[in-house]
Amino acid sequence: MKDLFIKAKNTLRDNRIFERFFIGATICCFITWLILLLKEGTTSEQFKVFFESTNDLFADMTNVVGWTSQRDVYNNAMYTPVGDKPYPALNYLIVYFFSRTIDMKPYLENEFFLNIYWNPRFMIIYLLFVIFTLVAFYQVVQQAKTGSGKVRAFMAMVVLFSSPMIYTVERGNFVLHSMICVFIFLLYYDSPDKWKRELALICLAIATALKVTPALLGILLLYDKKWKEVLHIYHTDASNKSRIRVNRTAGIAPEMIYGMRNFN
Repeated sequence: MKDLFIKAKNTLRDNRIFERFFIGATICCFITWLILLLKEGTTSEQFKVFFESTNDLFADMTNVVGWTSQRDVYNNAMYTPVGDKPYPALNYLIVYFFSRTIDMKPYLENEFFLNIYWNPRFMIIYLLFVIFTLVAFYQVVQQAKTGSGKVRAFMAMVVLFSSPMIYTVERGNFVLHSMICVFIFLLYYDSPDKWKRELALICLAIATALKVTPALLGILLLYDKKWKEVLHIYHTDASNKSRIRVNRTAGIAPEMIYGMRNFN
């Protein structure tokens, strides 16, 4: 009986069992969701995995495209109040270039941006951007996962087809890019190679600039007493702050956003 208990205990400690269970359960859930979606048709409850059942498609991207096209996001009260423009500046700087691919005048006149994805030119460029993001995410998940190549590939695919991932892609949110940077930071922040450690710090800075909360991962550097790296990040942050202009009515707005107003 004792030997049986020890064998069962060792079996539970084997991560491969949990890996297989997680992969199998996730695949079954996805297939079930897909079957029910096809069976129930347009009225399917399964569409609720998306925000507003896809009636707000890519809104985190298209709305921001509309706001940034006027080159003064933090003062822009069009469509939604200024308080609804809470994203850190780097998000707006990236999205601004999408607004340059299409004629924004009709959307600005109507003060409605949700149908920007109807524009074929925008949609092609944005889909290429999404594909690149998903491939990058797949690669970093594979790199972070241990085990055989097949297990790593399965795990990466399972994560890609999970409900949170599908929801995030449907929203058009930059949280995926922040996650990629966080993965890279966790992979390389304690690497013996200097360039990998430097890459990790840059990725942590980018992730923080996109979503703020990854800054908490700096605790890992403090825990490992990597004072030099902490000072390096602080210096980089201080340099960035020197490029920020304070506006009395809008709070803090990046210099580049204000400069865009005069860009032709």
